[in-house]
Amino acid sequence: MTTPLERVRRRASRVLYRQLNRLYRTLFPTDAPAGHLRPASVRRVLVVRHDAVGDMAVTLPALAYLSATLPAAEIDVVASPRNAALLHGDARVRRVEVNDHSWRSWLRLVRTLRARRYDVVVSPLMSRGLREGLFAGMVARRHGARVSLWRQPQYVGLFTHLHRVSRAHRHMATRLLALVQATIGDGAPARPDVAQWPAVLARDAAAEGRVDAFLCAHVRGPFVALNAWAAEPARALGRALTTELACALAGHDAGLTVVLTPPPTVVGEAEGVAADAAARLGDAGRVIVARPGPTLRDLVALLRRAAVVVTPDTANVHLASAVGTPVVSIHTPLAADVRDWGPWGVPNRTVVLPDARPLRETDPAVVLCAFDALVRELGLGVSALARPTRERGRLPHPA
Repeated sequence: MTTPLERVRRRASRVLYRQLNRLYRTLFPTDAPAGHLRPASVRRVLVVRHDAVGDMAVTLPALAYLSATLPAAEIDVVASPRNAALLHGDARVRRVEVNDHSWRSWLRLVRTLRARRYDVVVSPLMSRGLREGLFAGMVARRHGARVSLWRQPQYVGLFTHLHRVSRAHRHMATRLLALVQATIGDGAPARPDVAQWPAVLARDAAAEGRVDAFLCAHVRGPFVALNAWAAEPARALGRALTTELACALAGHDAGLTVVLTPPPTVVGEAEGVAADAAARLGDAGRVIVARPGPTLRDLVALLRRAAVVVTPDTANVHLASAVGTPVVSIHTPLAADVRDWGPWGVPNRTVVLPDARPLRETDPAVVLCAFDALVRELGLGVSALARPTRERGRLPHPA
């Protein structure tokens, strides 16, 4: 039941946003066409994705659709310092502008991007409706379309195209693909299928070389990439559970290595896990640490070569999905819904805690059961784990 103070706050909020919308319409008048946009009418598109790494990864199928549907158009992307590296070397993207969210960065972007006169601005960020709507209005040309997923009523006037995507398309990668299909095309019904529009991450020769050198020096066969760390404490596995999982995965087959993939801030903890595992397994080479490379592309190259990725609900789920590597992901109701942010487009198994507990309380046996089920789906044995997948290719190890 809402309190009188809450009702007053909501009423004041509606009045405020109504006045802001009127001001917005005065400053940024538009007569952008409603309905489907014909590809021939689109010369420049801006995709706004200045948030997290996983968010950029799930936008890649939508980017693939835009590139194929608009072969003559220029596609620009506003990225964040965290996720801009994912677009390095991507021939589909004309320009990548990085926004660090400082006021200087906002001013630079508005000045630079207004000159581009975008026909379409796609803003899939679900939060910050006022900020994203104003930004889209300031960088789109007067007749341009400003596209987003359906938002709260006070933000509706800031966009020209708002789409309610069917709940049948629950996953975020599918939802964003459906968003651009509903906006740009020939008007025919289109099924948002990430298999038809797969994610593609361009290969970085320097990062690929560094990862190959590391694997050739330390790994003699297929490996499992195990991540146990997350920005939110509820999604981190903790040292004890990580050690249990690392030992169990390494013991799954004598030819399987476990490679820990920690972020820079917890390399010491990962090395402690590897030392504990070496003491229990009697072999220091079964569980090893891949120190973070100089760019995010090093992690992408490593995940591309993994047989399976085991990770909590982090960006690694979506990076592995984007490069075609099978995934075992671990989720808690305390974080994002697995139906929205689970693995996509690859063989996978998900482990979801039945109640709102942190992931460090996960039963390792449940994760091992999920791993075994995925291995059986891929084909029994380490040799089957080494099979190439959609993008990553065969593991380049010495004999």
